[in-house]
Amino acid sequence: MTAISIKGVSKKFGKNQVLKDINLDIVQGELLVILGPSGSGKSILLRVISGLENPDSGKIYFDGEDVTSFPPSKRGIGIVFQDYAIWPHLSVEENLMIVMEDKKFGKDSRDEIEKEIAELTYSVGLGDKLKRMPHELSGGELQRVGIARALASKPKLLLLDEPLSNLDERIRKELLIKILEIVKDRKLTAIMVTHSQDEAFEIADRIAIINSGRIEQVGKPEEIFFRPSSKFVAQFIGENLQLEGTIQEILPESIKINLGPLGNIKYKKLQGFKNGEKVSIIVRTSDLKLSSGVGDNGVEGRVVDMKRFKNNYKEMCKKAPAFREEMNCGKIYKP
Repeated sequence: MTAISIKGVSKKFGKNQVLKDINLDIVQGELLVILGPSGSGKSILLRVISGLENPDSGKIYFDGEDVTSFPPSKRGIGIVFQDYAIWPHLSVEENLMIVMEDKKFGKDSRDEIEKEIAELTYSVGLGDKLKRMPHELSGGELQRVGIARALASKPKLLLLDEPLSNLDERIRKELLIKILEIVKDRKLTAIMVTHSQDEAFEIADRIAIINSGRIEQVGKPEEIFFRPSSKFVAQFIGENLQLEGTIQEILPESIKINLGPLGNIKYKKLQGFKNGEKVSIIVRTSDLKLSSGVGDNGVEGRVVDMKRFKNNYKEMCKKAPAFREEMNCGKIYKP
């Protein structure tokens, strides 16, 4: 069931077109991650979904209802910001209390609200810090308060705008797992914006790749990684090598590509290419192998340096062998 529908949304600031005809559906209960480089429009898209910014054109639907003109307070959302955005003069408990009292949940008494707050802070790992002031908390703890405060409003939709970018690696990983646990345990629909591919691939049900205000591709993490739909996505995701070549010969089962001084390689036959056409080949570095012989699909080279490096996507490759079998040497795109 579709929870959020974004239809033809565009947004401009002055002459700068930051969102261009965005169309995106988010399924009930899924965690969608919007991933893109800095300045791609991902945070503005989240602000439009939340109601903090109004689109110049297009519509936003929550459960089929047009909420385009609704303020954030009427959309049933909780927002976690990058910079924590909590009240510095209030304790952890008071930060949550003011949200819950403002919402006036039914006829809950003060005691009932305090009980809910205790349960909420425990769920985010802050059970013993209710009376602490913000200046007494670490960055990770402050962001836990931010998450708890977003949940205190009992939202239907949780929005997270780069919530982990200010944290060190260890705390980032701990909080990433906590966010995933909260979203799944509470059966929330959630949208998270990040520029970190590691974060996106670790927790997303689906990933939306945005570039220059346009959605390039939406799909499951393995689809994004193994089946990039555009040259941008192929270049942006993971560690890769780009080679420029010319199609030299189209054979019955393959095509021969000339890479200039690197020589020739063969690739599986594809439709839409012709002899003499210039192409770009994007190869995952994890798919490269060293061999003592060149063979039919290799190029000669000389080792000039050796460095140890981390392959962030090794586990994904293990989990998706069917996608891996479809890969030959890389992906080919027209320049």
